[in-house]
Amino acid sequence: MKKCFLCNAIITKDNNTKEHIIPNALGGIKKVEGFICNNCNNETGHKWDSKFTKQLNYFSHFFRIKKERGKVQKQELITSSGKKYLEDLEGNLVPRHPTITKSKLDNNTTQFNIQVRDFNELDSQLKSLKKKYSELNIEELKKKAKIEHSYLDEPFIVNGTIGGKEEGKSVVKTVLSFCFSIGIEPTDCDEALEYLINDGVLSFGYYNEREVIKNRPAKKPLHIIHIEAIPDENLLIGYIEYFSIYKILVCLSRKYNGKKVSKSYAIDPTKAKEIKHLNIDISFLKSIDIDDVYNYKKIDYKKWKDDFSQIYGTRFREKREKNKNDAIERAIQKGLEKVGVNNIEQMTDFQKSFFSSIVANEIVNYLRVNNLL
Repeated sequence: MKKCFLCNAIITKDNNTKEHIIPNALGGIKKVEGFICNNCNNETGHKWDSKFTKQLNYFSHFFRIKKERGKVQKQELITSSGKKYLEDLEGNLVPRHPTITKSKLDNNTTQFNIQVRDFNELDSQLKSLKKKYSELNIEELKKKAKIEHSYLDEPFIVNGTIGGKEEGKSVVKTVLSFCFSIGIEPTDCDEALEYLINDGVLSFGYYNEREVIKNRPAKKPLHIIHIEAIPDENLLIGYIEYFSIYKILVCLSRKYNGKKVSKSYAIDPTKAKEIKHLNIDISFLKSIDIDDVYNYKKIDYKKWKDDFSQIYGTRFREKREKNKNDAIERAIQKGLEKVGVNNIEQMTDFQKSFFSSIVANEIVNYLRVNNLL
């Protein structure tokens, strides 16, 4: 008879649920049944998982993960001066909120400048204005609207910090659910249960002092869960990575008296594909190491920075190359529009010179703003 690991309710066909071991919002694909009842699944999903996955949404968005259900949301980015934008998966930025500026012209008329994310939002803003200015012709104004591209002249501020009480519980729940999927009962994970159910002592900490994957795939942002039971130390430990950057050790129990276990599960969230045959070993850990992990004494900050640069840098270079190619394409299209032809073959020599100067100015502007000159 299976029971919910949180509320101890008997799992039936009516309250059973398929729980993503790694949350769907992070690209998780493997599920487990008979682990948590539907009510607790909904509650922990809202209280724990949603808060944790929101902290990692920048990376889900940046690496363009594939989700089993739903789409990766646009990412809010904030500039150093506090301006807010939304970025889609193609790298396009739009203002976080619509803006309307109002100015008086010399002929005593009022001019509005409306900046919106799309034409649906423009329609909404114009309808709101029409309530006050009944003479507005919405359809004529919509015809005058145009899409403009510009480049930011200030950097974004990215917060790479994760953590928090509820967020931490999401991490521990993930490890516990994988334990259950490989046949380890939650009751064998006393420290994790005490932390999750009774707000007990913190049962996890960051760990990257030593490389634990002997055949790690290079430059891949993987999600990894590994369970290691070390009977000689009475230890049951979970090791988890998100995007191959955040590496966390979870102590499930220091009273474990079962058999030796060494099981792993890894996925490439950018492809929604399981990665098999990773050689992971944390059997060298001792019980005395756990408190050091909790007290941040098992973190190599230089290694963390190197890992971050390698994983993040590879994708950043891909993204920068795409942005450059998009900028060149926009420059060519703007040149064609200004000259008034569909292709270069139709241009006169004068038009070609004019076209070249427009394209060159656009590309130089892109390179200047992105500090590539």
